[in-house]
Amino acid sequence: MLEQMITHDYPQLAQAGISIDKAKEDSNYSIKDIDITQGDFFYAGTDDHARLSLVFDKQNHLVGAAEISQTAVDDINALIPVMAIDVDPEVWKEKMIMAFPGLAYKIRTLI
Repeated sequence: MLEQMITHDYPQLAQAGISIDKAKEDSNYSIKDIDITQGDFFYAGTDDHARLSLVFDKQNHLVGAAEISQTAVDDINALIPVMAIDVDPEVWKEKMIMAFPGLAYKIRTLI
């Protein structure tokens, strides 16, 4: 069962799966930190330092994610199925088609 944490602050903070703190303490996990303030959905007009952190297990499967941004809840919700079905990241990239300009489009290549 995936653990979730969602707040309704500004910017939003959302997390699901293995927490970043737990991953930092356990060598079975690796963390990929991503600055998402640039790119297709640049947060123009804000001082946000939007960040997405992804947690991977030894098999390189996504097992956790945390984000702070204006759209954190939507982004994490888009990643929950990837964690829940334990799909290989390369298969996910190949098979998953994200509609543009949907919010999930920005995370299409991050896994």
